[in-house]
Amino acid sequence: MTTAKPKIEWLSSQQEMQSPQNASSSRKALAPLPVLEYDTTFGVGGKLKLPFNEHLGWVSCVIPSTAKTDSFLAVYYQTRGIPQPTQYHANIARFDRNGILDISFGPNQTGYIEVVLPPGTMFIIRGAHESETGHVSIWGSTLNFASGTETGTMMRFLSNGAVDSRFGLNGVLNLRTLLAPANGFFVRECVFNVDGSLFAPIIGLFEDTQTSYIVKMTDAGKLDSSFGDGGMLKFDNLMRHSISNLTRVADKKFIASGYLTNDVGLRDGWLMRFDENGLIDESFGNGGAALITSGDRHMDPQSVEPSSDKYVISGYRVPRGEVGHQGMLTVYSDSRQPDPEFNGGIPRFDDMVRGDLNKWNAALFLSGADNKIVAVGEGGTYPTSIWPVVGRFTSDGKIDDTFASTQGFGTLSDAVFFSTLGYGVVNTTPHQLLIAGADRTDGRPAILAIKV
Repeated sequence: MTTAKPKIEWLSSQQEMQSPQNASSSRKALAPLPVLEYDTTFGVGGKLKLPFNEHLGWVSCVIPSTAKTDSFLAVYYQTRGIPQPTQYHANIARFDRNGILDISFGPNQTGYIEVVLPPGTMFIIRGAHESETGHVSIWGSTLNFASGTETGTMMRFLSNGAVDSRFGLNGVLNLRTLLAPANGFFVRECVFNVDGSLFAPIIGLFEDTQTSYIVKMTDAGKLDSSFGDGGMLKFDNLMRHSISNLTRVADKKFIASGYLTNDVGLRDGWLMRFDENGLIDESFGNGGAALITSGDRHMDPQSVEPSSDKYVISGYRVPRGEVGHQGMLTVYSDSRQPDPEFNGGIPRFDDMVRGDLNKWNAALFLSGADNKIVAVGEGGTYPTSIWPVVGRFTSDGKIDDTFASTQGFGTLSDAVFFSTLGYGVVNTTPHQLLIAGADRTDGRPAILAIKV
């Protein structure tokens, strides 16, 4: 009997690379939701376009700077090269809260670092981190255009933009060295410690199976044997678990999330809590894990964002046929149970835009806003008419009818969001979001400042 290959539930690299092409298309249809308002105090008209030339591209990550106050880092791509395949080159830039490029960042006062990889490859970056000393780490997978294979990769740069040769092999860590013979890759969210060590969720891809791990690595990119079993916390049931997110919460604990396939073939969302030594917190949920279910539909959590005593989980649910996505939001309290104040303790589901694809890519508690929640995602009909969506909710899980002309959901007609999940959105003030994306009018990578 042939074993079915596991289905990976995030965008393939090929789908991710189509995002900038869609961004430059004209928008003739009327917006299906109230149009969101840009914060024009940021950049030019509420947008910071990168890298200040005519290359098409998109921004995939935006994060607060740890090394410089009131500043942010962005990972962005630009297209180069004819004939096909188009080459996508990654860069890292730093800018201030006014949307002005920081030319003190990177080499030669350019304001950005160019990520250089061998010809014929592309670094698909799914997250970034800056240390207090200005070291910048990025992670994801390296795609080989000729073979179509992906290899888990992490890179680290010094504050002057040079590759940090102390990390991995000359600044580059190939996950094959940790998970041989698997072709493993990082998945979205890593958690860093002050000493430079880090925790990372990893998928190990084997010929007919996939295995989920959480690993702890030293500052040099080697496994830390003090964590779990030889530096790894491995999930059983090889075909049934997929880990997507990792978040630090209170008391030196962590929440891992993803989905598992249940006995009737449906994906259930799951949460697991563990400590810095890799010990499962069995007081959490049922024996250390909590399930997020939705009857006869698949459930896929995409992002977990904590506040002081709660965390909001966003994603989507979809029927067995994989058509008809609905945005999903739920809140857990630090008492390790669903928060009964939010929608009676059960997830809420939304069709933000009429069509077959609605999902939230990230959600967070707005700063200084009475525990209001803002969610960022997309909605519409795939692939012909997808719209960026921002929604706002009250603490009890109701749509906030004081936002976006009383509808609670708003969109943009001249820009798109890029769905790098928790790394694509920053809440800078109680009334502003910075969102990674692209300008639809000219196809250039852009940071979008939205009033909320």
